[in-house]
Amino acid sequence: MESFLFETPRQALTTISTGLRKINRKCHYCGGTVKEADVDHFLPHSMYPRDLMHNFVLSHPACNRSKSDTLAAKPHLIRWLEFMDTHDNDLKEIGREAGINADASTTLAVASWGYSNALGSGGQAWVESAQYELIESTYLELWA
Repeated sequence: MESFLFETPRQALTTISTGLRKINRKCHYCGGTVKEADVDHFLPHSMYPRDLMHNFVLSHPACNRSKSDTLAAKPHLIRWLEFMDTHDNDLKEIGREAGINADASTTLAVASWGYSNALGSGGQAWVESAQYELIESTYLELWA
């Protein structure tokens, strides 16, 4: 029942993937060209299980599996914030076509909350396969 109510339908993921590929054909995390790509929740689905269009990025399947349900490291976060700002209208259009809410302000609020909680608990962020870094206060300055 939960997957029926809360998971993104396969058709919507296809629409999202196609739309994201029109914007950028590179993996959000490693920067390599994507032939096969996953649509990844930048902010882990386990942290915020509602789909928001501004939270989706393309990634290589290996990068997606490695990052899993962790927050991304500062370079990925900076790139994501720039991506959302640069492509806000594109993301809204993809969301409209896919039937997914495109709400940048909510997505940013969730990100700020998630990284703030991780900072307070000594959390780590994913850099690349098997490499993590401690989340520091400089992460939160990105919202200032």
